[in-house]
Amino acid sequence: MTINKIQLILNVDLCFILDCTSSMEPYIEASKDCILKVTAYLKKTNPSISIRISVIAIGSSDIPEDMLGGLDAAVSKMPWSHHTRVILHIGDAPPHKHLYSSLNDDYPDGDPNGLTARRVFHKMKTKKIMYSFRKITEYTLQMINVFQHNSEKFLMFDVALDNNPETLLQKFIKAVTSTVISSVSLNSKIASTKNSLSIYSINESKLKVNPREPNWADLPILNGLILEYYLPINVNEIKDPEHFRKSQMNSNTFYFKIAPYSFDRSAQHSAFFSFDMNRTEKMVLKKYYNGDNSISCHYESSEISTIAYFLAKKFNSACEKNNIKKKISSFILELIWKISLGTTIL
Repeated sequence: MTINKIQLILNVDLCFILDCTSSMEPYIEASKDCILKVTAYLKKTNPSISIRISVIAIGSSDIPEDMLGGLDAAVSKMPWSHHTRVILHIGDAPPHKHLYSSLNDDYPDGDPNGLTARRVFHKMKTKKIMYSFRKITEYTLQMINVFQHNSEKFLMFDVALDNNPETLLQKFIKAVTSTVISSVSLNSKIASTKNSLSIYSINESKLKVNPREPNWADLPILNGLILEYYLPINVNEIKDPEHFRKSQMNSNTFYFKIAPYSFDRSAQHSAFFSFDMNRTEKMVLKKYYNGDNSISCHYESSEISTIAYFLAKKFNSACEKNNIKKKISSFILELIWKISLGTTIL
């Protein structure tokens, strides 16, 4: 992928679609504060990302909303010109039509202007716009299922109800930041592949994200294999190709539980909450996207982290000998070492 292509991907058009009925009042206020803070946060943490923001408000006199009208307006009327295009939809109610819910509806037969989810999402796909929905209530569950059927796949995140304005604001900042970075990562993944992928052809397991830790009691126990390189004794061992051969790895069987959906992802891998049954402690498992080469990515990550851990220990040792107080904390050292454990699910 060329530098020019990377620069294009980092230019983002983000359109908020907000349900502006009374039930959404705390979310509207949080969204207003969020827009300015997210822009500032992204400039600070990801200065290479350039973002342009627009907002569309929707509403209705009954519980179902003019959601399809809002989506259609976003797709058709917004000036989409940047390479990465994202619609972030925040709502607590479904569109009109009993297909989407069993709620009382002034338009039970469908959108008064004849709009359908299939037609709107087809336009979205044609314009290469990514769609991300933030679920607030259970009223939208049936709608989500219909949308996923008609739109192939889309990003869906869960935003729980919260009466604390500050907590709600932080949730929105995290949600929006995650949406933007995820969209850029997905576009980067597509641009770097040799296949003619589109944002709608990526497997659903890579798109659906749940930032909440699962109920471990509901999940089955699986078995796997932990593979790890032996810690180098000196720098010469790091440079010795024999030290990092697969045949030199130490392996241990372990039992674990894993969340059904990832809590975060990058252009290369998804991260899943998991629970080590042997040590009775929480951990994170990574799954790479590179198909047959995914195990090679695990080996590479483990090798890099093993070397990083060795160098960090040497750095701390040198600091102690020279009475230098600035050292790498034990927490970071433990984190690096845990990352160096490559895990293969059997």
